[in-house]
Amino acid sequence: MIGFPPGRSTPFAYDQVSRSQFFTYTCMALESLNWDISFANEQYIIAFTHFSWKSWNEQITVQMFDDHAIIRSQCTGAQVIDFGKNKQNLQELTSLIQSIAASTNPDHYAWQHGQYIKQFEEINKEHTGTLHLTRKRKVIKNFLSVFLPVKGYYVTPILIALNVFFFVLITLNSYDSNAVNPFDLQFFANYKPSTLRGQAYRLVTCLFVHFDVLHLFFNMYFLMVAGLYLESFLGSRRFLLTYILCGLSASLASVWWNDFIVSAGASGAILGLYGVILAITTQKLLEPRERKNLFISIGILVGIQLLLSLKNNSNIDHASHIGGLLAGFILGWLYYPSLLHPTWRRLQQVTFFLVMIGGLGTSVFAYQNMNRDIFRYQEILDTIDRNRQLAFSIYNLPSTYTKEQQLRQIKEYGIFYWDENLSLLKEADHLQISRKSKKFNRILKKYNLVQKKIFIYQYKRIEENTEKYDSLILAGRATADELSHEANF
Repeated sequence: MIGFPPGRSTPFAYDQVSRSQFFTYTCMALESLNWDISFANEQYIIAFTHFSWKSWNEQITVQMFDDHAIIRSQCTGAQVIDFGKNKQNLQELTSLIQSIAASTNPDHYAWQHGQYIKQFEEINKEHTGTLHLTRKRKVIKNFLSVFLPVKGYYVTPILIALNVFFFVLITLNSYDSNAVNPFDLQFFANYKPSTLRGQAYRLVTCLFVHFDVLHLFFNMYFLMVAGLYLESFLGSRRFLLTYILCGLSASLASVWWNDFIVSAGASGAILGLYGVILAITTQKLLEPRERKNLFISIGILVGIQLLLSLKNNSNIDHASHIGGLLAGFILGWLYYPSLLHPTWRRLQQVTFFLVMIGGLGTSVFAYQNMNRDIFRYQEILDTIDRNRQLAFSIYNLPSTYTKEQQLRQIKEYGIFYWDENLSLLKEADHLQISRKSKKFNRILKKYNLVQKKIFIYQYKRIEENTEKYDSLILAGRATADELSHEANF
């Protein structure tokens, strides 16, 4: 089954038995399958399968009428294909209900029915006031409904449409219809030297630009999933605020952690929405069985995304992801009192404005007080690059130069600039820069030391008029090439 969420329904006629009998047989079947019953009365049953290779915490709902029921199995995670699991769940459940109905004697039925009524009355009473996030979730029936605003799913399709619109608008000027023009991307993307140099708008615009079609597609898919879960649960206004604050937190985390990474995409804000869902699953808002199963489904999804972003040599901005996720988790707990008392209108308003003012105020404070050593570091790198080119100019000396002129050029224009670079790198060691930049500095320092040795050997080769340094010069150049390749400069 393909769709979101993937699900399958089947009618079940029970004109030969009463509704109460069918209710009892269904509960017996669910218990026999060891599926968790979250809510049950003679009109509606909610249960969850266990997580295994055969099932992934699908939600089972049974809606009972006078002479028939509608039984539905539906995925609770973010998968778009169920690989036949929902069909298999329905087949197992319906066949077991039929088997139990055929083998259960009336006396045992009456006793079992009484036990279930008593058991679920106590459970339902105990969980009075708990919410069902999966029941509030909207269902996408076709491709167009992804973009159509409806009640409970209003902000999400607008955000998706905006992301698609900006991608199409920017790629119209690109040489590749599947990717964004690098110039346009760097104008809108989050890039620390530019963002901290008065271009704070990048903290927001970077959320609406993507590197290529696949980047856009997967982000919009996960945004749709989060929106289907959360928007009707939080309300459209609070959902939009959450998205913006998580996006700002993700962008600021990226600026704080990275130095020269061009960051773009909505993934940080989207992971923030999943952070809210995870926070809700750690609270007592949801019915316990639903809370446990939803925590597993969403937790696995978030875990996979984080593992992919932390992979070595990954181009994914993991700082943005973690920043957005943590912001969402915190917001989920800040919303807890208002979610616990949804009818307290004043509490809803106060919470909304406090979160909005606090979140935006914190973002402004963080931006204004962000360390700006990156500007001096950028100057150092530019100077080092110029010095390197000046040092290499000795390889273009006129053939008419005398021995003394060559030695003076190597000493004053070669070795001198490598020494200056090493001095600049020593200064850079004391700047507050990213771990990646510090690693780059260590490689750059080795590179400059090797080049200095090469120039010293060349100086001695000319001064002593000997070839005994040639092997050392060649070995040094090989080492320098390796370091240059490692540092990618």
